[in-house]
This record gives sequence, structure tokens and C-alpha cells, in this order.
Amino acid sequence: MNDLPTPTSWLDEVRQRRVIAAVRRPDDLRAVQRARLPVVFVLNCTIFDLREMARVCRETRIRCFAHLDLVEGVGKDAAGVEFLGREVGVDGIVTTRSASIRDARRVGLVAVQRVFLLDSGSLGTALSVVRSTRPDAVEIMPALVVPAIVHRLPFADLPPVIAGGLVQTLEELHTVLATPVVAVSTSAHGLWAYRPGPPVSRP
Repeated sequence: MNDLPTPTSWLDEVRQRRVIAAVRRPDDLRAVQRARLPVVFVLNCTIFDLREMARVCRETRIRCFAHLDLVEGVGKDAAGVEFLGREVGVDGIVTTRSASIRDARRVGLVAVQRVFLLDSGSLGTALSVVRSTRPDAVEIMPALVVPAIVHRLPFADLPPVIAGGLVQTLEELHTVLATPVVAVSTSAHGLWAYRPGPPVSRP
């Protein structure tokens, strides 16, 4: 199995950069390397592409998290999760599946639970699920909804929150990062080189 990061180590790296690259193809990793991002979320790929991307990530010291629900050719059961860590060499998984979060934690993979906030009902359900599964982090989709409902999200009682989806411009990125989220995941290559400025001192 890959030399897995602890939740603290990868989160420390993410907090410094505040952007996670969402990638779909091996060629995307070239832009990630140029931007020197520490973590990628791999989406919509086959097990063969994922194996190659995990190899490149290991060689370039990038944390590789696979979106389990979107990887073709691997089971979504406990054995599939273990296979991703043991044979493919990913560092963690992203998934909407509560059982897979538990499977990942059991085999030592970092587990990020993705939730979709579409209405008040889905918000309540998402909070209940996250409190039950206790993932290492939660990814809220779509990211642009977070600033609008920030007052309804109990950040202090949640795992570290990542916001993902629909962020395409620097203005949108700044708006989401002004909330208590630790980072934004985005497929927009132009945002991968983002560097957070020093904290603003308030009177």
C-alpha cells in the first residue's frame, strides 16, 4: 500500500494553498505539477488511468484522492476500496457512500465524504450523515451555495469542510474562501496557481 498521509499532514498542506485540483485525465497532472498543488481529486476515469495518475502523483509527491463513485472498473464495496489503496496506490477516496467512508477509514485511507446541498431537506440529511460516518473531511457541492447558507452550516461541529463545484472565476473563488471552508476543489486550470495572501488584520 502507498505510504499514506495522516489526515493532519494532508490537511496542513491544503490549508496552505486552499485549492485542490479536480482532474479527469493524466495530462491534467502537468498543470497540477506546474501549480505545485499538494492534493488532487481524480474524477471520471477508468481504473487504468487512475493507476497511471496515482503513479505520477507518488513520483511527484502529490496526494492522490480518487472519487470512488466515478472510477470505472473498480467495485464500490470494501474490497474495491482496499484495492484502490493496496494495488492502485491512492492516498484517499472521495465518495457519497457512507459505507465506503467506513471502509476507507478501516484500511487507512483518507476519507472525504461528498454531499450535495440542494434544499433544506438535503442539508439536514447531509449533516446527519456526516456526523454518523465521521469522515476526515466533507466536500460540499456546489461550492457557490456555501456563502449563501454559511450561517446554517455548523462548521465548528463538522470535519474540515471543502467546497467543490461551479467555481470558475477568481471572484467566485475568493467569495467561497471567505467562508470557514479550508479549501475549494475546482477543475478550472486557471485557478490552480492561486496563492492565498497574508491574513488581513482587523481593527
